[in-house]
Amino acid sequence: MSVKPRGNKWQADVKVKGHPRMRKPFPSKEEAEAWEAQVRLHLIRGVPLPRELQVRKAYSLADAQNACFKMYWEGGKSENTMLKLMGVHCRFFGVKKPVDSFTTDVIDDYILHMKAENKSGATINRHLACLSKVLKLAAEQGKSSGMPHFHRQKEGQGRIRFITPEEEQKVEQTFRLWSDHKLADAVVVLVDTGMRKSELMGVTQDCISQEGVYVAERKGMSNTIIPLTQRARKILTTRAFKLSASDVPIFGDYYTRSTWERMQTHLGLDDVGLHTLRHTCCSRLVQGGMPLVHVKEWMGHKNIQTTMRYAHLAPTDLVAGLQLLENKS
Repeated sequence: MSVKPRGNKWQADVKVKGHPRMRKPFPSKEEAEAWEAQVRLHLIRGVPLPRELQVRKAYSLADAQNACFKMYWEGGKSENTMLKLMGVHCRFFGVKKPVDSFTTDVIDDYILHMKAENKSGATINRHLACLSKVLKLAAEQGKSSGMPHFHRQKEGQGRIRFITPEEEQKVEQTFRLWSDHKLADAVVVLVDTGMRKSELMGVTQDCISQEGVYVAERKGMSNTIIPLTQRARKILTTRAFKLSASDVPIFGDYYTRSTWERMQTHLGLDDVGLHTLRHTCCSRLVQGGMPLVHVKEWMGHKNIQTTMRYAHLAPTDLVAGLQLLENKS
C-alpha cells in the first residue's frame, strides 16, 4: 500500500525502478492518492515532474532551531539557556527529524519521557516553551503545515526560601571575617534591592540618583528605578567614590562559587543560594504589606503570576515598601 496514515496525516510513498523513492505527507487520503498516481505516471513515462509535484527537501528540526535562534535568542540573555535546551531536543528527536512530523502524540511522548526522568512541571514547561517557539516560527514561515498541541504541566507552588534578619547578619559577618568585604556589601545591597546577580554587576555610579538605582534591561524586559535604603545607598556611593570613572561597574565580578559554598558549609545554610537574597527582598516587601502589583514592578517580574507565588506571605496592613526594608536593616 503506497498511501498510509501517519499521525493525523496521510503519507504517499512512490517507488519506481530506476528512480529514488519519493514520499510526501498530505492532510487527506484523497490528496495523497492523487499525488501518488500522478507522480508514478510521470516517472514511468520518463516525463519530468512539474514543480507542483516535486518533493522539496524536508525542513528539519535543526533547520527550524537555527532560524528561531537567529530570530529571537542570538546575543540575548537567554542565548546559553536556549542552546542547551535545543541540544537536548536534538539528542532526543534527532537533528534530521522533519518539523512536519511533530504531532501532538510526539510531543506527549516527550512529556512522558521527561516525567519518567522526574522532571518538575516547571522544567517540562520550559522545554515545551522552547520547542513550541521553534515549531511556531516554522509554521509561520510556511515550512510546516501546522502546529501540534502542547499539554502544559501544572507547576507546583514550591517552598520559597528566604533568610531571616539573623541569618542575613551571620552571612554578612562571615564574609567580613574572611575579609571578603565586597561580597559582604553585595549581600546587603541584594537583600535591600532584590536585584539579580547580573543586574548588580552592571550598576555604575551613573545609575545612582536621588530616587534610587536605575536597572536597565531586566529579565522581565523592563527598566526600573529601585529605591535605596540608607545602608544600600551608603555602600554603593562609598564604593563608587573609590572608582576611577563613573561608568565603571561598582561591584563587577563580586561573586565566587567556592567562597559562597564555603559559607554554606560553615553556617549550615546549604539551601541558601545567592538568588535567595532576591527572594528575601520580595518576601519582606510582601510580608510588610506592599501591594503585589507594586512588588511586581519593584522586582521586575514579567508576569504577575511570578509575584503571586509570594501572596501567602501578605498581611492585612499595608505600609510603604521602602520603610519595610529600612526596618529590617
